Amino acid sequence: MEYLSKFGLVFGLSFLVACAVSETHKIPVDPPIEWISQFNTDQGQCVDVDARFFNNGERYLGNGMIAQDGLFAEMVFSQYLPSGLGPEYVEFSSDVQSGQVEVTLVGESTQRMEFEIFCEFGWTVLRSSRNGEYLGAGVVEKQFERVAFFRLGNKGELIVRVLLSASFNSMYVFNSEVESEGWYRFQPVLP
Repeated sequence: MEYLSKFGLVFGLSFLVACAVSETHKIPVDPPIEWISQFNTDQGQCVDVDARFFNNGERYLGNGMIAQDGLFAEMVFSQYLPSGLGPEYVEFSSDVQSGQVEVTLVGESTQRMEFEIFCEFGWTVLRSSRNGEYLGAGVVEKQFERVAFFRLGNKGELIVRVLLSASFNSMYVFNSEVESEGWYRFQPVLP
């Protein structure tokens, strides 16, 4: 019986220590100066965008490094994508005055969505979130938020800054928070 009470004490202390374990991961990326140095609008003015962009674009890695693996639809609208291949183009039609943007994903199939937007310091902002999704293997996503900032570059390209924030816990009482930031550039499809 004494063995069981020692086991209970050790198990109880282990459980308390596990409850206290929490991790936070932050992945900041400085803005790509060459992308944001010259915009085609005043600093505080948002403009309507009505254009088609290639889904494949550039992702800024920091320190002047650029990768050719930025995927517009996957980074900004992943929770709305059907399984399978991503779209080839993203049509983006925003009306800042009404606070609406219509996004059409064009590929093997076409998917049209509408979102609320707002203007902040010259950037068109789209915010999406979800709560309480079971991810499998005992892991629950407690909260997920994605904030995407859009702005036209001086050559018609779409500059996108994406902020992700998520918190998870597991049946093993492990908590984890993740925050990341990414910068992307997508070229327009010329007529």
